[in-house]
Amino acid sequence: MDVGITSTVPSEVLFAAGHRPADLNNLFISSVAPPPEDLIADAERRGLSPNLCSWVKGLYAYGLSGRLKCIVVASGGDCSDMAALADLWEEAGVEVVPFDFPYRRDAEALRRELESFCDAFGTDMPEAEAVREDMLPLRTSLSRLDRLTWEWGAVSGGDNHRWLVSS
Repeated sequence: MDVGITSTVPSEVLFAAGHRPADLNNLFISSVAPPPEDLIADAERRGLSPNLCSWVKGLYAYGLSGRLKCIVVASGGDCSDMAALADLWEEAGVEVVPFDFPYRRDAEALRRELESFCDAFGTDMPEAEAVREDMLPLRTSLSRLDRLTWEWGAVSGGDNHRWLVSS
């Protein structure tokens, strides 16, 4: 099952549980049918304020499109509206799983959150760690691709973006 994500989360957990992360940010902004402006308009028709961040409105409408049955909402990240968005999705019947980055650098709090995240998807830390280890060669290749872009100019920024986002 594709699981929507609103921000960077430990994707190893999702893969270990047999799911595939689907970045809502990229799904919204690259949507063709309906296009992003229609998603924003749909959110406003559903009652979100016209002066609310268009990005939040787009994520909201895409999340209600029925393409995803579950969405992971990362809190403590880059958008203060995510908690409210999670509530709206839950009210509409979308399954929401939180991932709360600890506010302070606290290894024990992060471990507890990772274990809770694993529990929510029916997996565990050793399975997620095995996935992380399997992903290391891919991540090394992606890091090389990134260097080919910014250090050597051998790969365009657009190609770099498409490869990194799709990976």
